[in-house]
Amino acid sequence: MKSVKVYCADYDTNEWSLDYTQNVEYQNAYPTMIKQVYSDEELGSSKMLFEYTFENNLPKTSVIKNDADHETTKIEYNNGRVYNVHTDNEGGGSSDTIYQYANGDGYFTSLLGSRYTPGTEYSPEEFAEELDSVQIFTENGVIKKSINTGYFTKWTSQTKKNWTRFNGTYTTEYDSEGIVKIMSADFREAPSQIQKTVEVEKENGIITGTILKSGTNGAVKFEFEYTDEEINAARYAQMMNYFIIGAGSNYYNYNWY
Repeated sequence: MKSVKVYCADYDTNEWSLDYTQNVEYQNAYPTMIKQVYSDEELGSSKMLFEYTFENNLPKTSVIKNDADHETTKIEYNNGRVYNVHTDNEGGGSSDTIYQYANGDGYFTSLLGSRYTPGTEYSPEEFAEELDSVQIFTENGVIKKSINTGYFTKWTSQTKKNWTRFNGTYTTEYDSEGIVKIMSADFREAPSQIQKTVEVEKENGIITGTILKSGTNGAVKFEFEYTDEEINAARYAQMMNYFIIGAGSNYYNYNWY
């Protein structure tokens, strides 16, 4: 991906309004910078910088600095797959995530995450942990379906640590190229629903854009511009879903960087 333009639906004019543009630079087909430039000049821009070490042309470690969130993330890889992630932020908080793979592809099947938020004079320090269990179904080397469920807990020095199930089971279905198509949730305490759908636009067999619909009102449009460098089908699908779904979302079950 060379650049991604992100539009929001303007329901008053029935037109698309450009929200921001993401520009990407690479080393060995891995991103060294993702810069987000907002259309509103008052919002300015933000960027993520990636610094890698490589082994056999695969990433061994990387350091990601996000100037918008004032965070630094350190990643350790095993055979090019993300295994351990540690994040520090300037406020003193931190998080750790451990990925586990139970198959031969690049999609993880479980993760254990922990987070620490320092206290202030008004609130105690806070701790959180999460355990995700992810079923992965692949077809022709790319993801076809993922089902995510798990447990989480949040506590402070003044409260008890109790584990709670996720409110539902979250399912994502993908098309033949591994691009997200339907995201749904089967809730324990609310009606099941389709939460997001993705429509793919193609020209000459190449994906040029997508439309992400959320609920009954929200809609976001993406326009893609590519570099000349090629990556394999699985990493391409992961990269596309990174921009469509968004890193860190409840449905984002893999890393491409």
